[in-house]
Amino acid sequence: MNLICRLFGHSAKRDRARHDGDYYWTSCKRCAALLLRDRGGWREPNRRDLARHESNLLQAELDAVEQAGVEQAAP
Repeated sequence: MNLICRLFGHSAKRDRARHDGDYYWTSCKRCAALLLRDRGGWREPNRRDLARHESNLLQAELDAVEQAGVEQAAP
């Protein structure tokens, strides 16, 4: 984290934010820290947030693979 972020907080790259099913995720414009947006605004994630994010991404991949299989099997 750089000095400006320490003094004034992070600045989220909102144009690069992606939703994972629970939260929007992006990085800080100044220091590249990973950020998530919850009801309180943008913040750095904790371990539980990161684990849930990883789970959501894996589930999305599984859903995409399953959907592709359904589409190929359909006449």
